[in-house]
Amino acid sequence: MDAALGSGAFGRTKPHPTIFREVLARLEVEARDAAMVGDSIEDDVEGAHAAGIERAFLLDRENRHPEVADRLLDLLALPVALGLNRQGTL
Repeated sequence: MDAALGSGAFGRTKPHPTIFREVLARLEVEARDAAMVGDSIEDDVEGAHAAGIERAFLLDRENRHPEVADRLLDLLALPVALGLNRQGTL
């Protein structure tokens, strides 16, 4: 893990965009270069989008949200969703 941020210490919780921006700053990553994976449409996907992170994926292990375009049924699908090959490179 390269960065962790507790909402209690930070003073904001997801989906507030500042919590996403703070993690991006700690990682020294631009929003356009980041991807968010989470299990909440509102907190994770919409929060990431509000912070400028375009690639936000819903982890939908129980297949409850087939209407969500950018969803993963498990984390093994993430490299393909990001356009990476099996070795993790473009």
